Amino acid sequence: MQDARVGALLGLPPTELMREMRVLLSNGRQYGGADAGVALAGEIWWARPLVWVAKIPGMLNWLRLGYRAVAERRSCVAANCRRVVS
Repeated sequence: MQDARVGALLGLPPTELMREMRVLLSNGRQYGGADAGVALAGEIWWARPLVWVAKIPGMLNWLRLGYRAVAERRSCVAANCRRVVS
């Protein structure tokens, strides 16, 4: 994500790139945060149960809340990585 082409490809400013995990699928759809995790789970056979769990009413909202809670508290070890605070 440090590559400038990623921001251009996703149409996001640099400050948004480090805010959450982003996934761009081959069909052009892009997802962020917990939605990105669920989208990735749909592409990996052994992770598909997460997709099923996300379909339970209200569960995707809980996954999003959990993702945000972890993302707000994570730190980055890489020298060129800065935490974005909203």
